[in-house]
Amino acid sequence: MSSSFIYDKIMKKESDNMNQQILDAKKKYLELLNNEENRSNTLSNIRFILFIILIIVGLLLWKTTNKIYIISLIILLVVFIGIVIYHHTIDNKIKKYNQFLDIIKQYESRVDGTWINFENKGDNLMSSNDLIKDFNITGDNSLFQLLNVARSIGGKKKYLKQLTEPSSNIQDYQEAVTELKNDFQTSLEIQYQLDQIEDIQETNFEDYFEYINQDIKPNKKEFVIGVILCLIADIIFVLCIFNALPFQIFGLALIIQVIISYIYLYFHNEPLENLNICSRKLSTLKNVDKWISNHNFNGSKFKKIHNDIANGYEAIQKLSRINELNNLRSNFVTNVIFNTIVSLNIVTMYKYAKLITSSNKVIKNNILALEELENILSLTTICYIKSDTCLPIVSEKLELDFKQIKHPLLSEKECIANDFISTGNINIITGSNMSGKSSFLRTIGINLILMESGTYVEAEYFKASRMTIFSSIKVEDDMNNKISTFYGELLRIKKILEYSSKKDEPIMIFIDEIFKGTNYNDRIYGAKEIIKKLKKLNAITFITTHDFELCDLEDKSIHNYHFEEKYEGTKITFDYIIKEGKCLTTNAKYLMKTLGIIE
Repeated sequence: MSSSFIYDKIMKKESDNMNQQILDAKKKYLELLNNEENRSNTLSNIRFILFIILIIVGLLLWKTTNKIYIISLIILLVVFIGIVIYHHTIDNKIKKYNQFLDIIKQYESRVDGTWINFENKGDNLMSSNDLIKDFNITGDNSLFQLLNVARSIGGKKKYLKQLTEPSSNIQDYQEAVTELKNDFQTSLEIQYQLDQIEDIQETNFEDYFEYINQDIKPNKKEFVIGVILCLIADIIFVLCIFNALPFQIFGLALIIQVIISYIYLYFHNEPLENLNICSRKLSTLKNVDKWISNHNFNGSKFKKIHNDIANGYEAIQKLSRINELNNLRSNFVTNVIFNTIVSLNIVTMYKYAKLITSSNKVIKNNILALEELENILSLTTICYIKSDTCLPIVSEKLELDFKQIKHPLLSEKECIANDFISTGNINIITGSNMSGKSSFLRTIGINLILMESGTYVEAEYFKASRMTIFSSIKVEDDMNNKISTFYGELLRIKKILEYSSKKDEPIMIFIDEIFKGTNYNDRIYGAKEIIKKLKKLNAITFITTHDFELCDLEDKSIHNYHFEEKYEGTKITFDYIIKEGKCLTTNAKYLMKTLGIIE
């Protein structure tokens, strides 16, 4: 059976759910991997045969010194070594293609639902707040866990900040994401290059800013003295070779040079140690910087990133060469030899100080640009793993209008889509338990977060004004701070009112089961009073409730919607479609009877 038939069969099975770019990339790298593995197996057989022949020729040569055997042995050895080297390059390709397939597998996991096993959840990068908690931005089964592809700690933090603190100009990000969403290969390549950096997942390159910012000035006098002393030692060595001087003089010069190097090390131990730490880590950026510098980008956001990385690439190359000098210092033998020949400590320190003084800004911009690129890679993830996405339209007026919206954390096949239009008013949503009220609020909220971050949303059409989001959804007792659920709700609503009193900016408000933490009478009274205040704000408000009395408020700015259930014998079903008007049914008694709690 041909390999192409097998690939076509695999792709046909997956094509219903998978982005075509992912399928094409998988097919490409499976074919490349198959070709290289076949080539590797062939070379292994050839190496084995050559090895046997080498042994035979060697045994023949042992018995007789025939020139033909000697020439044959030399030729066979050269061929064998050449094949070993070539085989090594093939094995590197196999490793590379497997790494690409591992990255593709992560995208497949985001489609088939196994992404919930991803380790990066973002909850260790930022302390939780109302928005993060209510809309599952971090933690288990979170938006960050699903969409993040950033590798470095700084890149992850940048992406999380993008989700929680939107940029003032989301159009630039929309442009960048739109460019990248049709270029899955570029996304793969960048992730592959990042994965080549050792311990990238535990590395925050911004931590090295403290070394880059140090006030280390290149000491030209030390450098000149070091060079002169080396020249003297080198001249003495040459004279000793030609017997113009006894070698004891060179030995004395060698001892003097070693002593000077250790004296220099003693007085410059801290900056040399900082050089060691900084150059080792930042030089690992060389390959990813090189790839990005040679790649063509179009959008304004990408061009700035490209320029910052390209400008810093030259400095990173120099830092990489300094790191090579530094590696010579790590070995005792090479340390002694090169400190004698070229005053290694002095030269390395001088070059490092000179580079940091002249290029610290471009190195920092390089790192920040790379983190920004990681952020955009993560923003683009949703475009690859969801088929029903659109670029949201930013409206100048207060409104929310969407068609076929879905929750990105749910399976596309299982998630029920909804349509809705609202313009600056109170939307009260009623419905039975498990009918979809809370999920509807979270669906709108999480897609608004995606819009505010500058990426695509999961909807057929989405138009909204830019709004600051406030929510009161997952409010729980806080025993440590002695805050009850009801008091926690009050604090969140107080935050909304205080913000609105200071800023006349559009806001979006989500309140799930308003005042659920208190008794019926206080809940109804409090909810009515809060609604009176909220309707005066420059806001679109969604309130879910089980209290039908709130649906009877006569006010043109208040609109009622509901979710409903159906009963088929002893089975209850939900369509999860939002409808106009208030709910007319309940299911609490039914559920209690079903579970045998009541008769």
